[in-house]
Amino acid sequence: LHYSLMTMIEIAREVGDKKTVKEFSEQAKKLYKVINAKGWDGKWYLRGFTNEEISIGSKSRKEGKIFLNTQSWAVLSGVAGKEREKLCLEAVDKYLDGKLGPELFSPAYTKFNSSLGRITSFIPGTKENAAVFCHAASFKMAADCKAGRGSKAYQTLKKILPLPRDYDIYKAEPYVFAEYIIGPSNPTRSGEGAFTWLTGTAAWVFSVAIHWMLGIRPDFGGLIIDPCLPQDWSSCQITRPFRKNIYEINIENPSHVEKGVKRLLLDGKEIKGSFIPYQESSMVHIVDVLMG
Repeated sequence: LHYSLMTMIEIAREVGDKKTVKEFSEQAKKLYKVINAKGWDGKWYLRGFTNEEISIGSKSRKEGKIFLNTQSWAVLSGVAGKEREKLCLEAVDKYLDGKLGPELFSPAYTKFNSSLGRITSFIPGTKENAAVFCHAASFKMAADCKAGRGSKAYQTLKKILPLPRDYDIYKAEPYVFAEYIIGPSNPTRSGEGAFTWLTGTAAWVFSVAIHWMLGIRPDFGGLIIDPCLPQDWSSCQITRPFRKNIYEINIENPSHVEKGVKRLLLDGKEIKGSFIPYQESSMVHIVDVLMG
């Protein structure tokens, strides 16, 4: 909700709707304060509360202590400040990430709980009960990039890709994303792909790879150039159609940083910052990006 409010504020500013900017800014500020006052559990954000006002996703719980989506969206929404952003992503690394990818939450629920509902009705490690949900992993990749963790984002991408794998264990098709990979809390089927052809993962991974990892994001006034790469990448290229133009973008990373644009050239001319204003002409543009 905070993310959506901030997006609508941007749109309202663009069209000159001052009333909506004021109204949504006030709502966003209230929401920010409430989430950080009531939703922070010391080292990560809570998932929520039951109708009985019992916290979900808290260190005080034996099962369902920490949830992935809550941490990812705390970062993506801007609710987490720099210190809490660092802490909640470190908690994801410590408690959720593994060789199969990040679990939806941990530990898994082992018996049905009517206060929580269907999430507790699945076998541990399957579906919403602590599987490695590939859709949620893509949100985590975007959060990694927003926080400058290019190597972590790329590691997660490689873990959820349908190949290469041990197909005696994975069993699903090697050419399409699974909705989820059965998680480590399942002792007999861990690593098995499930529900292929039935996930938003493909679209989200495509979006995250372009907008966040390669960092080419559309904005009202033009293109944002903000790559967040694995530290061991020296260079990469992308062709990006945008409105009337095609941009041939060359990204060089001789210093092997994960984030940061040191120099940006458009058709050989230097541009200050990391933003290419909208170009009226319909043509192919050459963009040279130096990270550092």
